Amino acid sequence: MIYQCIVNAWSPKIGDPFLLAWIITAGYFLATILSFSVARQAGKYYSRAAKARVFWLGLTVLLVFLGLNKQLDLQLFLRSTFKCLSIMEGWYNQRRVFQLDFVIAIAAVFAVFVVFVISFFREILRKDTLAVIGIIFLLIFILIHVSYFNYFDMPALARFYEAGLNWLLEIIGIALICLQSLIRLNRGSD
Repeated sequence: MIYQCIVNAWSPKIGDPFLLAWIITAGYFLATILSFSVARQAGKYYSRAAKARVFWLGLTVLLVFLGLNKQLDLQLFLRSTFKCLSIMEGWYNQRRVFQLDFVIAIAAVFAVFVVFVISFFREILRKDTLAVIGIIFLLIFILIHVSYFNYFDMPALARFYEAGLNWLLEIIGIALICLQSLIRLNRGSD
């Protein structure tokens, strides 16, 4: 029954067919290739190559997921699933409370993630600050997207999102990661 509800509400398709979205998707995959290259050659650049490799491979996985999601709109699948569940279980009318809890949970996970990255990858962060700032830009973009996606009544957020500034955050984040990767690949070790 839930399966049929989800199939009726969501189907895989290109979610954002505009030129800028395709450029951003290409940017994600360029950043993925560059990040993977840094991870592969981490032994050349870092005294703690294993930690650096984990950092850059983790970033590579994140970029692949975000690039795929840019065009496949996987968040719509998640939204459809929860909508079907809420209707079937009778809490659809109270969905705003759950949506707010979801956004707060995402923000908390991001905060814990940033603290973990800062504490565990301290040496790498000092050398590759632009990549970390790029990740933070992408996390802010995701948080704004999730908040807007859940239709919170926040006029400032709506204006920010509708003006396309969310895409600017995304583009800056990708560009910073690409720039840091290129710097690392060209400069080598510090």
